[in-house]
Amino acid sequence: SLCPPGHDRRTKLVTSIYYHAERVSSSDSVHA
Repeated sequence: SLCPPGHDRRTKLVTSIYYHAERVSSSDSVHA
């Protein structure tokens, strides 16, 4: 609630990119 405007959206974007990268990475490991 003390976050500046837009902080939550930016954090969600970064989190979703990181999560996607993790999924791709673990998917590559599974198929390797």
